[in-house]
Amino acid sequence: MNYINNHPNILKDTDHEYFDTSAALLSDNTDLKILLVDDNPRFRYHLKRIINNTNNEIQIFEADTLDKAINIAKAANLSLIFMDVILGDENGILGVKKIKK
Repeated sequence: MNYINNHPNILKDTDHEYFDTSAALLSDNTDLKILLVDDNPRFRYHLKRIINNTNNEIQIFEADTLDKAINIAKAANLSLIFMDVILGDENGILGVKKIKK
């Protein structure tokens, strides 16, 4: 949050429209598959609670390592991935690149 407070121009009108669209998508009764990748179990727990309060038709997968995330991504047709940038000694950005392959 400090980053956003220190960079007031980071959110633009188009960003708000994008987030509004995302909120509408989550409120729809479509089957979404979301992967939460974070080495902090508390963070995953709370994010999962927030998502579940939005819509019960969402399938949520969890991974605490990059290897687990890659295996889940290969097995499931995911709609969205929440990826931690720093997973212990692993790099979440490189993990996204591996998943995209």
